[in-house]
Amino acid sequence: MNVKNTAADINTLRLVYRNYWSKVPEDAWQRRTGAREQDWTLHETLAHLVSIASLFNRAVDAAVTGEANTGGPARREDLRDWNAEEIARLTAYTPQELIEHFDAELAQAAERAAGLSPESYDARAFLHVYNRPARAIDFLDWQISHAGIVHGSQVTRPVRPTPLWQDFSAAMVQRSIDRFIRHFSYAYWQDYGPQDATILNFSINGAAGGDWHLIAAPDGGDWERELAEDAAYTITFDSPSTFFGVFTVHIPMRAALQDGRMRIEGDSQRTLRLLRLFAASPPRQ
Repeated sequence: MNVKNTAADINTLRLVYRNYWSKVPEDAWQRRTGAREQDWTLHETLAHLVSIASLFNRAVDAAVTGEANTGGPARREDLRDWNAEEIARLTAYTPQELIEHFDAELAQAAERAAGLSPESYDARAFLHVYNRPARAIDFLDWQISHAGIVHGSQVTRPVRPTPLWQDFSAAMVQRSIDRFIRHFSYAYWQDYGPQDATILNFSINGAAGGDWHLIAAPDGGDWERELAEDAAYTITFDSPSTFFGVFTVHIPMRAALQDGRMRIEGDSQRTLRLLRLFAASPPRQ
């Protein structure tokens, strides 16, 4: 991934968010972003975006300097509680104050990306919300996949039906798929998975689509931008929007499977069980 693209796409994300925030009515901030009582309000979701954007920037600095402490929870299992504490702390600020803070964190991320040296590109740090150490460039790219994709439909639900990624160019959408799949790889819970490496293909149709595969393995796994001939499972999506929508609860997976927008080749139940191991929280047993 080109660091110039990363810097440019972070700045594009800033513009997309600025445009969206400008259209949020005052009474929307306390609306929930889902139908459940435990779903965050828009204000709480913004607080979370600020928290993670700041955490990623600290992780970049830790990778580049070799510092061991990246911030965040000490264990992956503590992420839910850590998020709740961060949201409680940050919602003491007004939405406008948080908007300014969030934009500043993204601006700093874009500056870090633009100034990232070849030596620092692959420098790693272990942020303990993931299953293995990641590179400085990963934390920068994940600014886009987290705020633009993972929460890209959640953040718009109180105001409009369309997710943020529909405001991206086709080229940025394709780069965002790459970032999201890489991000997804680091969210795998290997302690709950099979003892042997298992390969999962993703084929995404459309001009902005492409082919990728994930390796779910005891060491945390890996990813590549191509289909693997020896994959155990292959999932095909009719478009990037369906791919993003399914994995962000914007489109119910059952509906996408029933109408053919998402197709599974191989044992569908085993495929779905494997997918459940790629998550922020520990899988239910």
